[in-house]
Amino acid sequence: MERCYILIRLKNILIISLISSMQLLFGILLLLLAIGGMAIGIIFNNKPLSGSCGGLNPDGVCSLCGGDTKKCDDIKSNPIL
Repeated sequence: MERCYILIRLKNILIISLISSMQLLFGILLLLLAIGGMAIGIIFNNKPLSGSCGGLNPDGVCSLCGGDTKKCDDIKSNPIL
């Protein structure tokens, strides 16, 4: 009787651990799919990566101030523009 109880308990523990590992595997798979989808979107968008404010022009010049640091200081002091 005690042996049967131990086997049933062991079976329940194995089922619970299998469900937990399946959930972990599903979570990792979902995360990988999301990252892969974002990567495919970047590849097919065919645009170079840029910063949150747009980054530099291909010439390497800031699009807001045109390389004139005085203009950049004016823009930073008056952010409404």
